[in-house]
Amino acid sequence: MFLNITIKKLIYSLLLISTLLTLFIFIIRFFNSISLFELRHVLTSGYEEESLLEIWYNLNKGELYLNHLSFPYRWTVYNWLFYDFYSLVFIIQKYLFNLSFEWLPTYLRLTTLSGSILLFFTVFKTAKLLNGFSKIKFYLIFILIFGLSFGYWNITVRPDIFSLLFETIAIFYFIKKRNNIDIKDLILIALILYIAWSFKQTALIVFCAINLYFLVNSKLKLNIIMCSIFGLLLVATIYVHNDNYLKTMYFIGTAYPSDLDIFIKNSIKLLSKNIILFMALSIILFEFIFLRKISFNIKNLDKENFFLFSGLVLSIFYYLIVSTNAGVSDNHTFQILIFIMLIIIKNEQIIFNNKIYLNFFQFSLLIYCFFCILVLTGNIGRLSPKKYSNIEDYKKCIEKIGKNTFVDYNYYRLPWNTKYNNPSVETFNYKFELMRGKLENGGHEGLISKGFYDHLILFKNHDKFKLEKYKIIKNCNNAKILKLKN
Repeated sequence: MFLNITIKKLIYSLLLISTLLTLFIFIIRFFNSISLFELRHVLTSGYEEESLLEIWYNLNKGELYLNHLSFPYRWTVYNWLFYDFYSLVFIIQKYLFNLSFEWLPTYLRLTTLSGSILLFFTVFKTAKLLNGFSKIKFYLIFILIFGLSFGYWNITVRPDIFSLLFETIAIFYFIKKRNNIDIKDLILIALILYIAWSFKQTALIVFCAINLYFLVNSKLKLNIIMCSIFGLLLVATIYVHNDNYLKTMYFIGTAYPSDLDIFIKNSIKLLSKNIILFMALSIILFEFIFLRKISFNIKNLDKENFFLFSGLVLSIFYYLIVSTNAGVSDNHTFQILIFIMLIIIKNEQIIFNNKIYLNFFQFSLLIYCFFCILVLTGNIGRLSPKKYSNIEDYKKCIEKIGKNTFVDYNYYRLPWNTKYNNPSVETFNYKFELMRGKLENGGHEGLISKGFYDHLILFKNHDKFKLEKYKIIKNCNNAKILKLKN
């Protein structure tokens, strides 16, 4: 008994240390990325420029969901509410603080952070609903939401956090009303899940988990009502958008090669960054399958666990579908992690009432602390995003250059860094479409060979560009400025 108490005290201490290390990493990353007193020219996630540019277009009444194979080769990657919500928020921020567009990335990253804070409290509220309050829950949820997997996603301009927030709100409301759910509840849940989908078009896992729960419990009427409401909202949304809407969001007809190495690397990262959660889940699965002899059947598993495990299985299935796509990152694992967290919270007594399980859990905490120390000492991960210097000098250098200009470096192609016609950034799949010969006029490369642009701003040495029609006129901040000869 005394030994059990000692182990539990040690685990509480390790959880506290893990939480503090997570907090230190997050604070360092935050202040290396965001300042309200000076502009930080950084990117906090890969191809963040895509989101920033499309929000800028939305704010300036530009059309979204264009054909990304046609000039200027823009791609509106995410769903409509992401762009409308962030645009509205920046309009308010711009009015309140008299901001220029240069501040758009900074203030919208803070908007994402506000969503992360709301997500933390929503998961915590759901945890209390499942199994009461405890410090353990607080520590574990903090480690998840502000930890190594979510990382910079908390302070980047992407739809993942707000989409996940609304999916989690739907989980909370469904669990709360599960035993006496009525049509009003179904309408509200469908609306919440529609909002989640409207931020990010892949947010369908919770919707499928709830419908699977109804189906297994022979509640076909609830299935029909839920699917009808959600389906009508989707049909109405598709109707009011243009023909490219679904094609661009779901990459229909898009070159997106598979890469098994990406799957292996992301899976290793998923397991290592979340060693605490996966150790706890392994203990629970071992107890259920080998000791309690529970097969995952509704007759043998209580209904809350069945719903949570259904969500986990569906989110793993989704991850397996997308995880071999080139460019896939941690954000595709967030639903997996939320469901694992809720399963752990629901069944935490399995771990904390067994000395052997406690030792395994304690070991996972030590490994997590070790990983955090490696991050803090700069051995793995990164504490600072990529930074771009001398931006103001660059702007002064190019201010007399004409508007019909091509820039080869994505960050400098953002319209508040370089003022030019038809701003665009090179999307992730641009190079694949170029290789397939699908881009109109052969892409920017073809337009350059035809002398379409008056000026080129090149930061890199490009063998792919045919520059015979251009001559170098000056250098700006490590960039060569070329002018059309004629």
